[in-house]
Amino acid sequence: MEQKKYKLSFAGIFILNFIFFLSHASINMLPSYLKGLGATNGYIGLFMNITSFMLMGYVLFFGKIANTLPRKPVLIAAHLLFVISMGGSFIFHDNLVLLFMLRITSSISYFFGYTINMNIMYDILPYDKRVRGIAFFGVSGILSNPVGAFIGENVIKHFDGYALFLSGMIIALFVIVWIIVLKIPENIHRNTISEHFITIIKRTNLKSLIFFSFIYGGAFGVIVSFLPNYTTIKLGKPNLSLFFTTFSIVAIFFRIVFYKILEILKYKTLIILSFTTILLSLINLFFLHNDFQLVVTGFLYGIGHSILFPVLSTQFVNSGEEHEKITLNNTFIAVNVAGNVVFAFILGIISDFFGLQTIYGIYGIIIFITLFIAIVIKGYSHSSEEKK
Repeated sequence: MEQKKYKLSFAGIFILNFIFFLSHASINMLPSYLKGLGATNGYIGLFMNITSFMLMGYVLFFGKIANTLPRKPVLIAAHLLFVISMGGSFIFHDNLVLLFMLRITSSISYFFGYTINMNIMYDILPYDKRVRGIAFFGVSGILSNPVGAFIGENVIKHFDGYALFLSGMIIALFVIVWIIVLKIPENIHRNTISEHFITIIKRTNLKSLIFFSFIYGGAFGVIVSFLPNYTTIKLGKPNLSLFFTTFSIVAIFFRIVFYKILEILKYKTLIILSFTTILLSLINLFFLHNDFQLVVTGFLYGIGHSILFPVLSTQFVNSGEEHEKITLNNTFIAVNVAGNVVFAFILGIISDFFGLQTIYGIYGIIIFITLFIAIVIKGYSHSSEEKK
């Protein structure tokens, strides 16, 4: 009976996480539309990743009260704001200033949805199943990317680009309905006072994890934010679906078939392997000339992503006491998405002067340096089996 209840809870949150991320992934083709309005690459980089910036602010300033918030009402209210913001963006689709302001408002659903969904999962997962559990749970977010890319590409193919805002709004309405019917457990440590974000990131045992999570987050941000416009230049049309479809197939296959290696191999080995494949994906993207290379890029990046997310996330959460797991998980998410917004914004500005290709060249160098650091430093080489 308990096992059945666990499976139902997992399935319900899995579906919620999928449609939540899909509401955001469905507008990932916006860079092509924004470029047509005259937006700079710096604007596009910040616009597409302002959700990450808002999440950082939430964890930084309100992280201590995250434990106390009632989950279902907060999720419903946040997604209602997303629906309103998408509707407003559709109406004011040609005003870059208003679009940016509405994007900020819509980001509220992102930081609440992202953190609460994962926190619920850590509540229902047994300690010894966290690595594989988070690996499987992450499939829900991964699946949203190719589906969102497919929706986005078909929307801009048959309608004006600003119709993307309507697709996001419609999917968010489904999210709200699912939240209403779903039984969402409240935090079992709701009355426990959490450590502040600043206190957490000062912990010595988290320094290497913070660095790797930050760089890993940046890789996803710079690839996805500029790929629609980069593929337009290199291949003649905006294309996210080839990358995301291959990336998702590889990531899902890897997590389902090879999930045991996440629990057996040393974390250092896994992290080195992951950054190696991400580096190769960026090199391939830098020299992009045909669709097949885009498929290869998705394959290589998919391997790295499928390993790094569950490994880094569970290392963060398992580094502290059980009552700290929500704060530690939120810290991981904040550090990870900080890489999204910081690198996408800075490299977007640089590319306004030197071209989009420089983004992938520069980030390839950053990953190469990170890989070297991962090889030479010590202190994170244990496996999850050794921690038990």
